[in-house]
Amino acid sequence: MRVGLHPPAARHVETAERKLDAALVCTGGYLELERRAPGAVEVMAVPVFRGQTTYRSYVIVPASSRDRNLRQLEGKRFAFTDELSLSGHTFVAHLLREMGFDEQSFFATIAFTRSHDRSIDAIAKGLFDGAAVDSLVFDQLAEASPEVRTAVRVIYRSPEFGVSPVVASTRLARERRDALRAALLGLQGQPGAQAALRAAGIERFAAAPPGLYDEAKRVFTSDR
Repeated sequence: MRVGLHPPAARHVETAERKLDAALVCTGGYLELERRAPGAVEVMAVPVFRGQTTYRSYVIVPASSRDRNLRQLEGKRFAFTDELSLSGHTFVAHLLREMGFDEQSFFATIAFTRSHDRSIDAIAKGLFDGAAVDSLVFDQLAEASPEVRTAVRVIYRSPEFGVSPVVASTRLARERRDALRAALLGLQGQPGAQAALRAAGIERFAAAPPGLYDEAKRVFTSDR
């Protein structure tokens, strides 16, 4: 069994194309896969961060900025992370459409940094006027980096969305999927795995609660 180690945005494509048996994918990637190939994958487990299986999209600006909301970023430079990222792109694009705007015309320039870390760093250095990022990444960096705490400010927090899941192809035999799920759910009890989980900021893996992705699906499908 091969587990994907590619960037999250690419993993859902490789899973759909049968190049991978299982992968940890971003929430947007999972929803896109469900849209393109309903029933092609099954959620095995979700990572738990600080007791939570949810995260948010943050809109951030340089601390020196006078902007206090998304509307004030019109005509300015904005950084997204990836086209399929729910927190780093889709949610803000959804907000703009609800406001009657298109991202291409609303912002003077947009760029895709391919990394939440890079987007946060770009805002800290004043390279962009605003950015959309993953709350889990931002909160972790803000705790660890005095520069982030003093140079970046959050001006908008989205509703909570289900966190990135581990999915497996339904082509796999049921017993193999069950074995993978059991292995993930039991990782926190394995001494050799605890250090690896901590390094990734993950407390443990858990079963996905019912309705975990309902809010994300509403945002993801509203403009499709």
